[in-house]
Amino acid sequence: MRMFLKRVVEVLDGAPPKPEQNARGQSLVEMTLILPILLIIIMGVVEVGWYAQNILTLTEAVRVGARRAPFLNGDFSPLSWDEAATYPPAATTPNTDPRVLVRGGPEELADCRQIRDTDFGFFNTIACATLDAMEPLTLDQENNKDDLVISAFSLQRVRIGGNSNDDINPADFGSSTTYTNGSQLIVVARYPHSANECSGWNERDPFDWLTNGSVDYTTTPRNSYEVAVWDEALGRYVGFADANTAEEHVGFSWTGQWNYVDASGTRTSCFGSQWKIEDIEERANLPGFLGSEDERQYLPSVGLVLVEIFFEHRLLFENFPAMSAQWSPLYQMMGGDDPMTVADVIRAWALFPAPAAEPRLVFRP
Repeated sequence: MRMFLKRVVEVLDGAPPKPEQNARGQSLVEMTLILPILLIIIMGVVEVGWYAQNILTLTEAVRVGARRAPFLNGDFSPLSWDEAATYPPAATTPNTDPRVLVRGGPEELADCRQIRDTDFGFFNTIACATLDAMEPLTLDQENNKDDLVISAFSLQRVRIGGNSNDDINPADFGSSTTYTNGSQLIVVARYPHSANECSGWNERDPFDWLTNGSVDYTTTPRNSYEVAVWDEALGRYVGFADANTAEEHVGFSWTGQWNYVDASGTRTSCFGSQWKIEDIEERANLPGFLGSEDERQYLPSVGLVLVEIFFEHRLLFENFPAMSAQWSPLYQMMGGDDPMTVADVIRAWALFPAPAAEPRLVFRP
């Protein structure tokens, strides 16, 4: 009895338990409480690393693809791409053209190995280089998100104004677009040329940058105020595709799954690129860059290629109870399994010079 009371007093006084009696039990209890927290922290660190690695891989992949553009000329130019190969893919239409690698069903997936050597061109060459650089990542062609979109732009240095020394005054041609006077870079063409601007954007047609519905001073595609394309059916040069068959599609799309996301985060009916013409012009005419007219008048006309990847990021431990869509705040933040959300989509892009798309317009033919 005396020993029992002595032990009670020791416990009340905060005396440590005897190691041989309680150390093992205490360690077990501590490990039981701490282990789940440690596992979640470790899994979270792994998930962040996995996410960062995918971003770096996709960023490098678009750069590798864009770097192919300066070496593609002649038959590999974006101006020589087959018009039929640029129409939006339809999931219900089987793919019968080896140049058009689009989703025609679960059993018919785009694969660079299907392309014949004679059928490579500007867009699928860049696409295949990008896909090779993505490995081991691959695009899911059935998730309504993953896509690879490629666009080429012709940017002309234009001196706009009403003086005799200026190249052109758009207002004299009935233009509905107002441009700032002075030298600037204007997008005069976007390829593939059968992929018009999205009708919902209410933007000008890229080949009709004066926005007056006609091709101005057309004699040849390289001797005009605007870039023209040859229309086989009409037997003449035109500045844009038939307005009655305008597509909601911008750029060459590999899987045909990506829809433009507007400022509110809503996916629109616009199929293809995430970039508008005004986005390209805004970056080409950076505010404060070469601010004086004496400097800006020497801006060169350039061709550019834009490569975009849209990739749905999936968590490594998404099937683990604590990381599932039901419990994981990170998973919910990334969009979960909702096919219409874009929070879980990694977007990577790269712009690079494309000499084959460089415009050579003559303003006083």
